[in-house]
Amino acid sequence: MGMKIGSYQLVGFLGRGRTSVVFLAKSKQNKIALKITETTTAREEVARLERISHDSLLFYEEVDTTKQMLKAWGLGEKHALFQETRLGLIGLKHVPGECPVMTRPYEGKLNFGEWLIEINEGPARQYLKWDLSIRDRIHFLVQLLEALASIHDKGLVHGDISPRNLIYDLEQKKLTVIDFGGSGGGTSAWNSPWHFNHDRALPAEADIFCTFLWGSRLGIPGFEIYTRKYFGKYPISPGTMPSSLPTAREVRDFLLEIKPRMVRKFIIGSLVVIGLVGFWFFKC
Repeated sequence: MGMKIGSYQLVGFLGRGRTSVVFLAKSKQNKIALKITETTTAREEVARLERISHDSLLFYEEVDTTKQMLKAWGLGEKHALFQETRLGLIGLKHVPGECPVMTRPYEGKLNFGEWLIEINEGPARQYLKWDLSIRDRIHFLVQLLEALASIHDKGLVHGDISPRNLIYDLEQKKLTVIDFGGSGGGTSAWNSPWHFNHDRALPAEADIFCTFLWGSRLGIPGFEIYTRKYFGKYPISPGTMPSSLPTAREVRDFLLEIKPRMVRKFIIGSLVVIGLVGFWFFKC
């Protein structure tokens, strides 16, 4: 790209949200994710990151810009994103990877905005970019739930647990949750019923609701029955109101029990088959 913002050389575009834009930037010899937003929003996000001791935060500073500068960055005129020219720069660790869920057959790299998924009324497996094993799908969701548990312990709510805010390193099998702006606007196909009540702050249940969407869209065995327990139906859509919801740790504990249950079912099934074969053999 060749452009500079402050002392940072922009080398690529990572994504754009409702109130911010993120560039891949070079600082000395290191590549970082440089998030640019208005100062009020930036300060709030930095405070949230510091409150949960998130290890991705590298630095925060503010810079004065001009309309000409914003236009050069692709953020002027019809693409205007900011109402003020003094902006906050949030330096974040650049995390390799992407979200394993897509909206259509995977064709190379997708931008953040293209990771949005439409409301899904059918089997979720078709939305996977990679052929993730059941173990890896469970591990993905367990990591998400553990991250949410830590956030909720601090009295915070993420508010937008959508594909664009989850980055998965396929080699390391590590999930990173990003974007702690706390706007609460969510992403339409991943919104909970609480997102539609703009008069109240989002409760932790809004994040938990989204994990149920993830459980169904990742095609995790046993999650259908677990979902019906709280919602009375399966699959669910963003507007479905549950009778109650468990905590992040309770959902995590359910997932961690899936593998032992699968092993027990396999053993029982194998014993039944052996017994039937033995019965048939001796009868003959």
